[in-house]
Amino acid sequence: MLVLMIITILGLALLARSQSWLQATVEASASDRALVASERGVAEALARIDAGLRTNFSGGGPVADGTFRYQATMVAPDQFEVEATATIGERQRTIVATIGGTEVVDQELLFVDRRGVLRGPSVAVEGGVGTNGVLDVGDGAVLGNVSLFGGAADCGGCVDPVRVDAARDLPTLPDLGRRSRRCPRSGVFTGIINGNRGIPRRCDQSTIEFTGTIRVLNGPLIIQIADGTDVSFAGADLNPRGDTDEVQIYVDGERGALELIDSSIQGTIQAPRRTAITNNTSIVGSLVIGELDVQAGSSFRLRGQALATPEVVGWSVLTWSEAPSS
Repeated sequence: MLVLMIITILGLALLARSQSWLQATVEASASDRALVASERGVAEALARIDAGLRTNFSGGGPVADGTFRYQATMVAPDQFEVEATATIGERQRTIVATIGGTEVVDQELLFVDRRGVLRGPSVAVEGGVGTNGVLDVGDGAVLGNVSLFGGAADCGGCVDPVRVDAARDLPTLPDLGRRSRRCPRSGVFTGIINGNRGIPRRCDQSTIEFTGTIRVLNGPLIIQIADGTDVSFAGADLNPRGDTDEVQIYVDGERGALELIDSSIQGTIQAPRRTAITNNTSIVGSLVIGELDVQAGSSFRLRGQALATPEVVGWSVLTWSEAPSS
């Protein structure tokens, strides 16, 4: 009988220890997952800053068995402080991070990968131009430096271009993350458009049209357009008198037309593999394009915007630390 009691007591003790160990393991797992979720908050804040958001902002959302939230505070033109907290069950972890960028001094306004025709007395680029291919400036005006990348690059009509041995890598489309909105079902952007403070829109319709006067609220307005989608800015007055970083348009792939006709655009367009036809168009901002053909006798003007704050690129996490956990 005594032996049985001893065995029972030992069994209960082992069971208690096992339950205690299991509880500790569950809590440790929840704590680790909370740390990963808070890192997600920092990553999402970095993506929104890199996309052009230049004000204090917050965000968050659900994760498995919990939530995460973050607050980003702009402390300087090239620096944000971010605090991200995640809660999984009863465990909470908080990360404090500093995100910084690099100020741009000389801005390149136009980059053409394969071929660019900028001929004509009404053609002017009021800043730097670069190419991996061939430029034909003729009697057009380039008021900044011309950079020729790779041994095959050339420029007819350019004065003292800068030659760089290696070709430049084309920009890749930004990782817009999981949070995104659909484009209008009609494929038409016109009137007042809500930028949702940088939450991107994804467009994969057969045609996307920008038409009439288009103003942006709660910018930046970020749009990513799929390969194979035709894009038209015919007759568009996009973001009149707005900041250039308030409109960012990324066009994927080689397939599909890109028309810049009778339009005025304040923003940036990146379509590094597309061919653009332009006629009577003015852009305040920047353009990255595969091929650019300014129609004979038409006007084309590309200039940068004089900003009250410097242009900052190359955002990254500079410092990272964890606040005391709970």
